[in-house]
Amino acid sequence: MNKETYRCQYKKIRNEIENRQEKSHRICEKILQHPLYQNSETIAFYASTQSEVDTWELLNKALEDQKRVLLPKVEGNDMQFYEINSLDELEKGSMGIYEPIKGKEVQEIDCMIVPGICFDQRCHRIGYGKGYYDRYLSRCQTKTIGICFKEQICDEIKVDNFDIPLDEIISDE
Repeated sequence: MNKETYRCQYKKIRNEIENRQEKSHRICEKILQHPLYQNSETIAFYASTQSEVDTWELLNKALEDQKRVLLPKVEGNDMQFYEINSLDELEKGSMGIYEPIKGKEVQEIDCMIVPGICFDQRCHRIGYGKGYYDRYLSRCQTKTIGICFKEQICDEIKVDNFDIPLDEIISDE
């Protein structure tokens, strides 16, 4: 299968997942107990939308835990991460995804929580097709965790040279 076929198939699968909130909570609990989260001061998240794993609980908890919380902002063909101190510092961006209104750009990241449409056993992912995360990860050194529902995990994704594998995948199972 090509990546576009995977995107269509796994978006449909993800949209049909039942008990999404309960499963998202389970994933959130796993992240909060993970040594990488616990030992990291600066963590890059994403603001979930639609049928993605809900990250809002994680964002609130990380702010409560006084972590440096970063969220991506798309600027042209590039993505940068900005620190926020409150969820009030977010607004919907051009793609309908919440982004920091302003803030301090941060490049030193201890851990990054990465979204995706599907993931494989080797920690490869298929995102939304714009390459923002792969371009960002190709020029930074940070530990990465992809989060997804178990239904989003497949056996193997055919990867391209520019695809950057993650360090780990965490699902609800």
